[in-house]
Amino acid sequence: MPVYGLNNYAMASRLKHNGYRIECCEHCDDSGDYLCIAEKHLITTDAAVDKLCADMQLLAEHLGVIFDGWETRIDPG
Repeated sequence: MPVYGLNNYAMASRLKHNGYRIECCEHCDDSGDYLCIAEKHLITTDAAVDKLCADMQLLAEHLGVIFDGWETRIDPG
């Protein structure tokens, strides 16, 4: 999730409070952008993915940052 401004740490704190592990929370480059990578294990269902996207978008809007999507790792079990 690229973050524009200093709300990066507020966002990381909120994600951590919601059960995410913060993997990276740092300044990216000379553009002034910040990056926050958060991980959380969840069982994927259509509803869970829809909720994840909606929650991230609401959080981004609340903090004035940009949510650019998510990635997933598949664990074959």
